[in-house]
Amino acid sequence: MVGDGSSVSGEVIDGQGESPDRSAAPLMPRAGAATLILLCLLVYLPGFFGVPPTDSESCWAQGSRQVFEFLTFAPTHRDPARHNAIIPRIADQPQTGSPPLPFWLQAASAAALSGGNPYRDAIFMYRLPSLLAAILLVLIVRRLATELFDPSAGRLAAAFIALCPLALWHARQATPAMLTAAATAWAMLLLWRAAAPSDATVFLTRRSAALFWILLALAALSGGLLSLLIIVATIVTCAMLLGRKVLIELRPFVGIPILAVSLGAYTAAALQHADAPTLLSAWTAHLLWNGAATFLPPGIYLATLPAAAWPGVLLAPAGLLLVWKLGRGRSAGTIHPGYAFLLAWIAPMWVLLEAAPGKTSGLTLLLATPLSIIGARALLAASAGALPDLESRLTSIGKTTWLIAGAAIAFAAISLFLLRLLFWPGSTAAAIGAGLVSFLGALLLFRSLAAAWRSILKGLHARAAIAGVGAMLVIAILVPTVALPRFLGLSRDLASALERIDPSGSRPVAAIGFQSSSLVFLTRARIQSPADITAWQAANPSALLIRDNAESDPQPLATVTGFDASSGKPRRLEIVEAPR
Repeated sequence: MVGDGSSVSGEVIDGQGESPDRSAAPLMPRAGAATLILLCLLVYLPGFFGVPPTDSESCWAQGSRQVFEFLTFAPTHRDPARHNAIIPRIADQPQTGSPPLPFWLQAASAAALSGGNPYRDAIFMYRLPSLLAAILLVLIVRRLATELFDPSAGRLAAAFIALCPLALWHARQATPAMLTAAATAWAMLLLWRAAAPSDATVFLTRRSAALFWILLALAALSGGLLSLLIIVATIVTCAMLLGRKVLIELRPFVGIPILAVSLGAYTAAALQHADAPTLLSAWTAHLLWNGAATFLPPGIYLATLPAAAWPGVLLAPAGLLLVWKLGRGRSAGTIHPGYAFLLAWIAPMWVLLEAAPGKTSGLTLLLATPLSIIGARALLAASAGALPDLESRLTSIGKTTWLIAGAAIAFAAISLFLLRLLFWPGSTAAAIGAGLVSFLGALLLFRSLAAAWRSILKGLHARAAIAGVGAMLVIAILVPTVALPRFLGLSRDLASALERIDPSGSRPVAAIGFQSSSLVFLTRARIQSPADITAWQAANPSALLIRDNAESDPQPLATVTGFDASSGKPRRLEIVEAPR
């Protein structure tokens, strides 16, 4: 490993030959893989089963359900407009530009957990691939940071990525974000082994080289062409900084055919269901927009990373300066492989992500992965008194930004607690229980932030990071358990009311002024949005309508209140019989 016996740790950072990682090792317990897996289960399982589906994940889950139905229904029962395993569909809309791998994995997960019966599925079955990918990502980060530097950096970086808000969210979501992040990180681990110096104890075997190219294909099939471009750009930058050895070690004459066959096989299958111009247009749109609905300007990732990757980015500015100096060899006259690799990874990726007009939180997770390693490395070096630029203006701004981001995260969590108590108290016993837990959670968050503030003022960065980890543990366990089940429960309550009114599910249902992908998933795509509601009502005399609360007839069969996440405001909706 480069961190063992090389000059990267001591000679360059502190000039005294002392390894800051080893001297700071007590900051992080000797967490092995089993301990990290237990940590992941502790912070990812609360709410995994009980948090209602969100609109973003419901699109993927519904498409995966229809792939599941395609695989299990007899050919005579398949609807060509709804069922297709190559180009999945949501209701009758083909998802031509969406990467297919998440649909396939989620469908396989639901099939395994439901006993092969699509009518016995549940949202957690479609979330399972994300949970497993999140655990895999944490273990990969530990391994990669260990090989780049040393075990202390590996353990700390793994804890940082496991507890950052992005990972806590996407590990519970049936979206491609975690799958893409895990595939990309695994490819980067193998790329580092190809780029490592000849005196390192890690190297790339023939089998691992083949796996690298398979991972490139998986990254493209889970995250789209942008994920593939990020890895290719990192390869090129690695070759520029660390020499052409990396290209030789990757065995491209064997690997490129593997990649071409993998992606070519899917392309050939997709061409059986869509024409070439349609495919090209859809894939180009996904490359640029990544499923995002609106344009966001360059710089948005940089602005949101302090909160998205918190608390591991406390000393990220100083760490990035270190990567910039040592990665280019400008500080000590030689390029240091570990820092050069991180520079080759994060620089082209950041440029590509910011250049794309469509931006999503899932893509931010790709940036958070190397930042967790950089943040861990910087924190360990600072704890040993061996981190340059620790008192620079940029680092001071970074620490202030870190505190503000932590306060914003805590404020958001406490706001969710308050909304839960004010708008959805439930029974008296439930309200008292939720109130006590919310009060305890808010108190712990305040104490954690206060401890972080005092520690930073005293220059005790490790203690500040530990306080941040404590705050994220509170949020990871309490918010999905107490607040989110009610906060995201509007579509769930509507679906339950529809089931009570129409147990057989035979009556047509239309929603007026309310669009929700989660309601589509929960009602198995029963919800319609007709352009001409009058004609639709005439054609469906037994229909049900979901509309905003009104005093006019007909009298509602059920009234549901809740928070509409898509509009960002509370809604009061009612279910009525369509006027005849």
